[in-house]
Amino acid sequence: MNEPKPSINQLRIDRSAPAPERRISKLWLVGLAVPVAAAAVWGFQSAKTQPAAAKSVVAPPAPSAPLPPTAALEATGYVIANRQATVAVKVTGRLTEVAFEEGQHVKAGQVLARLDNTNALASLNEAKAQVELGKANLKGKLAMLEISQRQLERQKTLHASGWVSGNAVDNAAASGESLRNEVEVANGQLAVYQATLQVAQRYLEDTIVRAPFDGIVTVKAAQPGEIISPISAGGGFTRTGICTIVAMDSSRSASMSARTSSTASVRASRPRSRSMPTRTGTFRPRSSRSCRPPTAPRPR
Repeated sequence: MNEPKPSINQLRIDRSAPAPERRISKLWLVGLAVPVAAAAVWGFQSAKTQPAAAKSVVAPPAPSAPLPPTAALEATGYVIANRQATVAVKVTGRLTEVAFEEGQHVKAGQVLARLDNTNALASLNEAKAQVELGKANLKGKLAMLEISQRQLERQKTLHASGWVSGNAVDNAAASGESLRNEVEVANGQLAVYQATLQVAQRYLEDTIVRAPFDGIVTVKAAQPGEIISPISAGGGFTRTGICTIVAMDSSRSASMSARTSSTASVRASRPRSRSMPTRTGTFRPRSSRSCRPPTAPRPR
């Protein structure tokens, strides 16, 4: 028996028939609801804790913060002397005593060194003897002048009585005039002797070297036994100075330099403590005149 052949019409989709209902698994729905609920809770909490949107405000640049009281700015530098002098002698002589050391504080007029004063003492004693001789000579001339004046008065009395001639009176008057001239010469000679004595005393005083002003001895350039002279002589074997003194008074100052990064917070008008350790102690300048970073050298 023959089976019927399939027809192509049987392959058509019948769209008039109702669509089959889709069934969603309950487990799938539960799994989808859990992350959605968690995301909602997280969003709610973030909205509560999130700050309000800040407005954009341009603030002025803040001034550089000052250094704390205990901050220290380390710098290198050197002390500038207000006055500096090389102490020398006024006469040539051999140094017998040195009364100072490097780094010592000295006062104006303090004795720093002494030269050999043997010749100066001899000249002084000679000048003193000449002064005494001049005084004795003047004293003798004055006594002779007084006697001459008395003789002149006597001759005048005798001449008035007729006992002597006028020639005797003239001789007595001439003798007295000569003695007056000798007294004047003696006075002048005594003045010369006194001036010579002052020169000898000055020469003796020049053998003592004193400090010209208050300061600190920075260089000791001579030792006892050396020949010291105010001028260079002896082929370089004669010294012209014995020491160098610098003065640090009220206007003392120091030149210091520091790194540019360290000087940004330093101001010249800001009160601060400044000090510099030196060989003789701690140097503290009174004021700061300027505070600027060092500049790089210009290229040639």
